[in-house]
Amino acid sequence: MRQDREIACDNCALKYLEHGENIKYGSAIIKLIQLTNESQILIGTTSIVSSKSEIKKRIIMISKHKKTSWKGILFGSIVIIGVGIVGLTSSSLKLSALDNHKITFTNKTLEKALREKMNKPEGDILKSDVLKIDELNLSYKEKELKSLDGIENLTNLKSLNLTFSYAVDISPLKDLTKLHYLNLSRNYFILNKDISSLKNLVNLERLDLSSDGIEDLTPLKNMKNLRVLNLYSNEITDLNPIKDLNQLKEINLSGGSRDGYNHIKDISILKDFKDLHNLNISFNDVTKSVVDDLQKALPDCNVKCKQLGELDYPRFITCQGWTGDEKYWNDNTEDNSFYAEFNPFSGVDIREIAYSTEPYTIKLNSNIVSEKLTVRVYYDGKKLFEKENPEGETVNIPYTSKGVYIESVGEGAKGNFKFELK
Repeated sequence: MRQDREIACDNCALKYLEHGENIKYGSAIIKLIQLTNESQILIGTTSIVSSKSEIKKRIIMISKHKKTSWKGILFGSIVIIGVGIVGLTSSSLKLSALDNHKITFTNKTLEKALREKMNKPEGDILKSDVLKIDELNLSYKEKELKSLDGIENLTNLKSLNLTFSYAVDISPLKDLTKLHYLNLSRNYFILNKDISSLKNLVNLERLDLSSDGIEDLTPLKNMKNLRVLNLYSNEITDLNPIKDLNQLKEINLSGGSRDGYNHIKDISILKDFKDLHNLNISFNDVTKSVVDDLQKALPDCNVKCKQLGELDYPRFITCQGWTGDEKYWNDNTEDNSFYAEFNPFSGVDIREIAYSTEPYTIKLNSNIVSEKLTVRVYYDGKKLFEKENPEGETVNIPYTSKGVYIESVGEGAKGNFKFELK
């Protein structure tokens, strides 16, 4: 083994030497031998050898060494490059064949949505077709969708809305690693409440898991690009799995109602979330002192809380998903008005509208200036109102603790959004 290493070392040195120089190299080794006693070990160039016969073999090899000519090097390079080109061409052909293979969808609702998206009402759907899709809205398919089988082929998706799609098995999402936005809200029947299929979606920036019955947040722990996280109305008690996601800017942890689901007691991990601007912890089991401590640690964070363990903050509105100058309604005003630049994703929820738990009537007047925006109002799980581009509409809502919420669905929206609450 030692001899092999010494030969390798010689070869490495000799390839940089001209023929005359290799003689000097051999002479240097001979002088080293002469400086040693025959009863001692003989010194080599990289380790030691145990006999003069091994040194002799090395000297003969050195004396006969001839540096490879430039022609030989050139020929070898051409051969290597040629083999590489053949390999690359072969790989390209294989990739081309892969991109053009036919995809069959057992889920006809999904196939229909894709055909509409691609403007391809008939004919084979090829892999190359679906690779062109980077945004898909499958919200409100209710009982029509159920299965997501086939969606795994859309590997270039960046935005996916599955709100109220009755998705049960979400495992087909596991390889959609280019996703930046994912909305899985109101999919109450996710199999075993298991979201482990999302753990590799580390490029997500916005994630909506509201009303999904989720208990364990561990699959989210490595989502270091996440900026907005909506966990409204789940079954969460422990925030420790997301303790390292201190890059988050917005978090909704609201339980939905005093009889709702999230029962979070400890929010101390959020003290290190220095980039956090908006936090909703309404209807949880935290106390006033805990909230006060958090607000001291995060003075720039807008903490919204209602019906907590020991306090009852004023009435408020939160507008999840919108940007702009937002003003929150409280006991001192009957107005909430803000300017929204855009509706970033269709199916965004403007929620929640939460008030005192005492029943009374609310008048909601929405004046919206927008393009192709449909507004829906729900109460107690039932749709009370739906209209495209409503102006001056009034909806009377008898409130109970089960909640009221508004949704906007549309391609784009810009203008003043006003809700008059009385």
